[in-house]
Amino acid sequence: MHAYLEIAPPVHQSGEPIFRTARGRTQVLQDHGMTGDDILRMFNRRLEAAALPTTFSCHSCRKATATNLLERDVELADVAELPRTR
Repeated sequence: MHAYLEIAPPVHQSGEPIFRTARGRTQVLQDHGMTGDDILRMFNRRLEAAALPTTFSCHSCRKATATNLLERDVELADVAELPRTR
C-alpha cells in the first residue's frame, strides 16, 4: 500500500478514486477508478503469478474471511455485514 501511495498519491478532492486503472500495460495511471472487472483481472494475474489456481475468486476470499471470523468467535451478525461480491 505504501509503495502504491508513493506513485499514486491520493487526490484531495472528495469523490476522487484512490485506486486507479493503468493504461494497458504501460503502468501509466489514469484518472478514473478501478472497476470490479479491473480488480478481478488484477486478482487473477496475481494468482497466476503465484502458480495458484485461477478458479479462486474474490468471492472465495469473502468465504475464507467469513470462515476465519466465525472460527475466531466473531458474532454471526457482524460477519453477515461483510460486503457482498457479485
